[in-house]
Amino acid sequence: MSPELPVVGLLLVAAACHACWNAMAKRGGDPLFSILGMHVVSAVLMAGPALVLPFPAAESWPYLALCPFLHAVYILALARALEAGDLGVVYPIARGSAPVLVAVGSAWLAHERLGLVESLGVGLVGVGIVSLSRAGGERATAGPRAVSWAVLTGLSIAVYTINDGLGARSAGSAIAFGAWLHVISGVMAGAWLTLARRGELRASFRERGRDVMIGGAIATFAYVAVLWALTRLPMARVSSLRETSVLFAAVIAWLVLGEGFGRRRVASAALILVGLLLLHSGSVG
Repeated sequence: MSPELPVVGLLLVAAACHACWNAMAKRGGDPLFSILGMHVVSAVLMAGPALVLPFPAAESWPYLALCPFLHAVYILALARALEAGDLGVVYPIARGSAPVLVAVGSAWLAHERLGLVESLGVGLVGVGIVSLSRAGGERATAGPRAVSWAVLTGLSIAVYTINDGLGARSAGSAIAFGAWLHVISGVMAGAWLTLARRGELRASFRERGRDVMIGGAIATFAYVAVLWALTRLPMARVSSLRETSVLFAAVIAWLVLGEGFGRRRVASAALILVGLLLLHSGSVG
């Protein structure tokens, strides 16, 4: 068995978890509250490992310091995108724009190179995911505002993926780096939530607390799994595998949120599958 197969399997599980917590944030009716709350839950869950594990190496501190700022941009952009458009429309745009950006960024910063076949695979994955956003059915909505926020979300994903991947690689322990990342980002999210929802926290938590708790737990698992995978596989490959979450999101949007699916989304999913097969058919140069 290839040593990469367990990593790939874990990434697919993480992709499903990522789609689930995004759907929970969308369903709650207040994405910003839900996403910030999930970050607070993640901080609580990761506080124990952060205190027990060795502190990340000094080489990773600049990356760790950037994490809360980069994740704050991501949180705001994702919340605004989910407010403005359907999950089945804005999610593919946000996640689909990230792999190509990560491939370019990791080649520049981490000196990683993809072969011709793998590069074609990354391209097909990106095209297929973006194509999904254009096959939403009659009930799908995504105006210019939603698309703009979704594209900004994708850009923020690409930037924090590269930053966090470089930090995890230089930290000595990817899990320790991820733990402190969540703690620091969670403190930021808690302060943000307190300021943004003054006088409304109890009512909001009573209404959405269950989804926030569950979403925070699965989001923590998903991110730590991806962070660990970034130390085992090239960044562009990890990003592309993680973006298979759009397939799970499309099904959730269709079955749970009542959004359109349609034959075009099936064709787009097939294109993504071909891209993933090409991505894993070669080796990184």
